[in-house]
Amino acid sequence: MEAGVITFINVCAFIFLTGQPVTGLKDVRVTVPIAVTRGDNARLRCHFDLEGDQLYSVKWYFGPREFYRYTPREKPAIKMFPVMMNKGYPSLDIDTFSSNETQVMLKNVSTPFSGRYSCEVSADAPSFHTALVSGEMTVVVVPQSRPVLMGVKPRYRIGDTLRANCTSPGSRPAANLTWVLNDQSVDTRFVRQYRGMQPQADLETSSTTLELPLMNQHFTKKGRLKVRCAASIHNIYWQTTEKSAEEERPRGLVNDVVQHVQYRPDDLESVYDDRDVAGDDVDPTSSSSEWPPCLASPDVRSSPINAHPNRPSNPNCSGRTQTLTSKIL
Repeated sequence: MEAGVITFINVCAFIFLTGQPVTGLKDVRVTVPIAVTRGDNARLRCHFDLEGDQLYSVKWYFGPREFYRYTPREKPAIKMFPVMMNKGYPSLDIDTFSSNETQVMLKNVSTPFSGRYSCEVSADAPSFHTALVSGEMTVVVVPQSRPVLMGVKPRYRIGDTLRANCTSPGSRPAANLTWVLNDQSVDTRFVRQYRGMQPQADLETSSTTLELPLMNQHFTKKGRLKVRCAASIHNIYWQTTEKSAEEERPRGLVNDVVQHVQYRPDDLESVYDDRDVAGDDVDPTSSSSEWPPCLASPDVRSSPINAHPNRPSNPNCSGRTQTLTSKIL
């Protein structure tokens, strides 16, 4: 803040003494990674246009603390200042070979260094113009495994409720969990989100439950249901777990298959005497009571019973045929 006040006074004095508008430093902006994985390097860039003025200094801050300064008129031009965080964590580690007036390379970043990074650019005389711009960076601890999907049954009927749970193991920050059914996002009305802490590891666990009444549109034409849980953290982590289920259709009459059974002569020998088989002692004019009862079923179709080649027709079956009907479910 003091540097900004001093610069403002210097600029006002220059305008008052010369009567000329201030030109020089403009278009100052920073490029700070939104997220970087713990243990990776992070490149911070500072862009500016001096419009012909000389550069006085470039300073980088983490929060309110300065950790890097580039002053081209001094030797050495680069100066670093330790920024100590919690016990057990080292200060910011800077790669001086990859750092200069327009960028700073941080090495092996750790989670305490998530936060605001600011670049302050100061022009030399005559303008003494100073500008400060900032960007946020998050150091991410990614989960060590894919999200765990539980509760999906192998079969469902229309009208059943799909109840499932998805959990992403410890990370920082907590992973964002989303549900997808057959490549379509699920309405958040059927979703609940939970967060939990792992104090010893300083990590967060995220969990979500899905309770969705299943309707016809949730299944494919082939009766398939794909349930997917996706876990993501910023633009550096994305993993999914997927399980499939089938539509269980009500059991019922699928085919009414009529089997026309034709008896062989041997099948009827248990009904007739041996002497009847030859046909010698059979009186075709005898009463029907001497014949076995006709075996025709109530479902009479068009397939006649094969008569024995040496036997007259059973008068009890006169004009009737017999079939067996089998219904396969």
